[in-house]
Amino acid sequence: MLTVDRLSFEYPGVRALEEVSWELPAGAITALVGPNGSGKSTLLRCLVGLAEPFSGEVRFQGRPILEDPRRYHARLGYLADDFGLYDDLTVERCLILAARRHRVAAAALSQMVTEAVELLGLQEHRKTLAGRLSRGWRQRLGIAQAIIHRPSLLFLDEPASGLDPESRIGLADLLLSLHERGMTILVSSHILAELDAYSHYMVVLRAGRLMGIEALDRAGRRGGRVLRLALSRVWPPLLETLRQLGVEASPDAGGLGAVFPFVGDVEAQAGLLRQLIVKESPVAALWEEKVDLQSVYLRRFASRPGATGTEPVRVDAGRSPGAGGIPGV
Repeated sequence: MLTVDRLSFEYPGVRALEEVSWELPAGAITALVGPNGSGKSTLLRCLVGLAEPFSGEVRFQGRPILEDPRRYHARLGYLADDFGLYDDLTVERCLILAARRHRVAAAALSQMVTEAVELLGLQEHRKTLAGRLSRGWRQRLGIAQAIIHRPSLLFLDEPASGLDPESRIGLADLLLSLHERGMTILVSSHILAELDAYSHYMVVLRAGRLMGIEALDRAGRRGGRVLRLALSRVWPPLLETLRQLGVEASPDAGGLGAVFPFVGDVEAQAGLLRQLIVKESPVAALWEEKVDLQSVYLRRFASRPGATGTEPVRVDAGRSPGAGGIPGV
């Protein structure tokens, strides 16, 4: 649906994005994560056509988005981190204005406003001035404006910023509801715990570079289990013994343990532990590892060599970008 091809962007003297390439998974919720200053908001602005990249392009259904931005924006919903509302307009009037900006036909206007109000739970605030809404309700109104024209793509930049815990839970339920309606959603945040409740994929940016893409099998995370085993001392036969018991494990903690996927229930886990004890292994502990977005990020990306810096790539200010003098281009 959406393809990012060798996308680079720079501010004066600073490379904010460096040849980012990936395809947004259709029909899924993707988390765009990374430290502050990693280029997430810049990438989103390029993805929605509000910023023109230095090089590379974004394609929607095979066509560059900047060739026909009106066609693209008709299929796109976007909520910026610093979005604004017309505080002197009611919720209903805000939505009517947003719908007209997207050229919603007059005959469908009332129905689509009512649909957005009901979907976002804004019924009781329909006649309330936007300026009198709390932060959580303003966020819902912002999302309602972004989806009023029934887009197939929805991009949200830090949508939970400033929300209280109850509102964040409501936001997660809302995004899952929009996903069930067929929307492809991209959510940018640096707070991983917020994204874990609804994300199917994770795209990691660091210092303007794409570090990796991780599929987060939600069904597997609910039903699959990863076990960790700790020993009181080094026991060389550990991996072979586990293999004989039907478990393919990887060494952990410098030979003092192992980690492995496990498909059995707790009774099967207890049986495995009994067999290890029978074989006189020095088992000290066996527990289920929590597998969530944050643990995947920390294990796969945060510990990578050279992955601790957050500064964008510096550009040689003395060389002209058009002269091909940019490192890495």
